[in-house]
Amino acid sequence: MEEKTKVISEQNKEAQFGLLPVLQKERMWGFWDYTYVNVSFAIATWAFLIGGTIAIFADMKIAIVATLSGNLVAVLIMAAATTTPSSKYGFDIYTGVRSIFGNKGNLIILGIITVVQVAWVAILAIMFGRAVLNVYQELTGKTLDSSVLVTILGVCSVLLCWAIVCKGPKLMQILNRIIAPLLMIVIVVMIYILNNSVGMQSILSAEAIEPFDKRWLNFMIAFELNLGAGFSWFPNMGGLARITKNARASYWPNMIGLVLVATFGTIIGVATALVFNSTDPTEWMIPLAGPFFGIAALLFICLANLAANTVVSYNFCLGLKQVSFFMRQSWVKTTGIFFLPVIVLLCIPDTIYDNFYVLLAFACTLYAPLTAMYLVDYYIFRKQRINLRALYNTSDTSSYSFWKGFNWVAVVVFVLGMISYTLFLNPLTLIPVNAAFSFTTATGISFIITVILYYFAVKLFVLPKNIGGYDYDLDMKGRD
Repeated sequence: MEEKTKVISEQNKEAQFGLLPVLQKERMWGFWDYTYVNVSFAIATWAFLIGGTIAIFADMKIAIVATLSGNLVAVLIMAAATTTPSSKYGFDIYTGVRSIFGNKGNLIILGIITVVQVAWVAILAIMFGRAVLNVYQELTGKTLDSSVLVTILGVCSVLLCWAIVCKGPKLMQILNRIIAPLLMIVIVVMIYILNNSVGMQSILSAEAIEPFDKRWLNFMIAFELNLGAGFSWFPNMGGLARITKNARASYWPNMIGLVLVATFGTIIGVATALVFNSTDPTEWMIPLAGPFFGIAALLFICLANLAANTVVSYNFCLGLKQVSFFMRQSWVKTTGIFFLPVIVLLCIPDTIYDNFYVLLAFACTLYAPLTAMYLVDYYIFRKQRINLRALYNTSDTSSYSFWKGFNWVAVVVFVLGMISYTLFLNPLTLIPVNAAFSFTTATGISFIITVILYYFAVKLFVLPKNIGGYDYDLDMKGRD
């Protein structure tokens, strides 16, 4: 009996910190736990920074409509593509994409996403450092060399994040149960302070920083940025959903956190950019709210960034286990190695922080095609059935091996999907390069083009070859 308990414990450990799918009895997050995670994740610094980018083109009225609608459309689709299959079968998103790109081809996607995830963690760590530094300077009245101290404080936040991620989902669950309700209070306080100090009428009447001449084009740019932001949750939500107890708990919390709460955070970023010419709460919160409330709010934002970084890091490190080198490493070593390039980026905090929009642009081109392919593959071709035995078989005998581990058809479609984005919008300048952008957006048309290309490519080049496991025996019920 003792031996059996030990085996079960080891299996559970491997499911939480390795590649094994999480069984139903091992899952710990219900509806509210996953909602807390989503809220903490959504309200991190990136919400304010995205709001600042939107403020370049949109005034407050346009921003509110574009942010809510853009997030809603993207998150509804993204969550259906990622959280539903991960919750049903218990696998992480990086394992799941083996069914599309092949059991070796998924490493191509992992490599591309590495750049984005490392940079996201670095940006949140930098904001953590800036917030703590501002609190210290307010309390002591001393002005310090910000760049060096931001790096040091950012590294401290990374080490703290590492300690939390090493403990896994249970500690993350406890942390988010505390942080999420506090962050909701902070959001309400921020809105109250802005209303009292500036006045809602002044905020609503403020003009965009550098808009285009056409009001509709400004709306579409703002809508586009929020579509991209909504799809950019793709690499994280599947990994989280595998720990949820049921489909309801995996899907609807996304609407609360990634749509509703993220919208509030983004709109606050828009408001501060329009009125104070700053999206960085570390710059305006204390002067506006006073030392007591300002310091408290900044500390809570630090916690939000820390919580968000634990989510990103945990999910991505699960993905790293796809690589044979990391498969042989302990969870502590795997996560530690992941944080090394983050620390390198923290050595140039101003450069990383000031080029946030480049990261956002790259994410916009990347995640809409991935979501489109995942959606079509899972719902249309596989009829919501995944062969788990084949998914975790990395040899050429797996039905998800395609051509010696790579589905080159999917790789080509993915690249074309990314290129199609750039045919409508320059992701670095956010200037439309095609008149059709005003009716389609770049993310929207990229998504639609990828859906069409992938559907016909699979029909023409994959199904006739009888590869990819699309003829999976229904008697297996997709759960082998």
